Amino acid sequence: MQTNSAAVEHFAQHHEERRSSAFQNEVAHYLERHPATQYVDILLTDLNGSFRGKRIPVSGLKKLEKGS
Repeated sequence: MQTNSAAVEHFAQHHEERRSSAFQNEVAHYLERHPATQYVDILLTDLNGSFRGKRIPVSGLKKLEKGS
């Protein structure tokens, strides 16, 4: 089975750009509606599926978007 790695790479990059853009838009709209927001509470799951809470400053949302 042959695959066109360039096409797959392009698809993956395009998908990542769309996801990133959607996240940025959601953050921008939220902050327009709630400009006094200082922190965002997030819920993450660990490898066992247990929820973990984290509070991050609004300035940290860019790192969250990158997966850092």
